[in-house]
Amino acid sequence: MSLVNLAIKHKTVVILGHEDDRPNTEDYNLHLHDYTVLGLNLKSIQSSYFSTFLAYKIERMFLEKSDDDLEIALRSMSSEAAPLADFTVLIEEAKFSKYLQTKKLGKLERAGVAKLPKAELEEAIRRKLRSNYLYNMEWIDERTHQLSKFNIMLEFPRVGGFPERLLVSLEYKPAEKVLRLLTAC
Repeated sequence: MSLVNLAIKHKTVVILGHEDDRPNTEDYNLHLHDYTVLGLNLKSIQSSYFSTFLAYKIERMFLEKSDDDLEIALRSMSSEAAPLADFTVLIEEAKFSKYLQTKKLGKLERAGVAKLPKAELEEAIRRKLRSNYLYNMEWIDERTHQLSKFNIMLEFPRVGGFPERLLVSLEYKPAEKVLRLLTAC
């Protein structure tokens, strides 16, 4: 599911999508609403870019244990695929203490998860995993290392402010049913 957005407004600028065969150097309003009457400046880009980079995909929660869309995406990285509900999230101790608790502490504090023990943080990521989309799926096949990885965007509510978003990169290890934390930002 996507939350359909016709425009993005930032201060006095409205950004819209226009036809893909129209160059991005042209600003064109496909909508019936005249934004300039409101004193707004109009900018537009090709719809394929607008929908890819500027449309907001809402998190979704699945009731079933299995999700075909996620499993199809995972099969693009490996012939072995299992429901993500069967996976555990692994944060190595050094990654937790020397990376998350130091370099990413401010981000974790804003998300309200900085004081969680490692096991609870792993579980918090795992719980949000199936209500997400997989981004930047990649298979790295180098002489020095091989791995499949993807990103997810986690959103944590904040008291008195907008939700805090945390981009998490996970290594996909289907044989062990493990998702190993690579980075978080």
